[in-house]
Amino acid sequence: MSAFVDYILRNPAVKERLLEEIDDFDGRGRLSFPVVRYEETTAMPYFMACCQEVLRLSPSVSMALPRYVSPGGIVLGDVTLQENVEISANPFVIHRSQNVFGHDADAFNPDRWLDDPERVRTMKKYFFTFGYGSRKCIGKHLAVFEAQKFFVQG
Repeated sequence: MSAFVDYILRNPAVKERLLEEIDDFDGRGRLSFPVVRYEETTAMPYFMACCQEVLRLSPSVSMALPRYVSPGGIVLGDVTLQENVEISANPFVIHRSQNVFGHDADAFNPDRWLDDPERVRTMKKYFFTFGYGSRKCIGKHLAVFEAQKFFVQG
């Protein structure tokens, strides 16, 4: 949660736009009081883009997440890995790939999540903040929802 506050406060234009969206939703009666609902927070596109961008740049686990190659091995490009070889991926590194997240991959830019739907689909494919596949963090949805509620109903 501190990363969200940090990124928003360091970017006054983002803060202004984010507060405008929250005020707009609140003013139109689209946010429950006193407790905002999940469907209400996820309906705010810029807010959700900010959440995604913070999680991209500040993953909950910034170390490599080791796995073992499945029986039969795997071919990655022109490299063959034998079964039971330990491999790993680091969300901090993956999330800064310019091939996936653009030339400004090191910068805080929530608008990248509001871009072309095909590009967003590709970014989500490589979004690794809570792990991936069958070993994804089981608390992901609770953590994300708690953060969303906290920042909107503050």
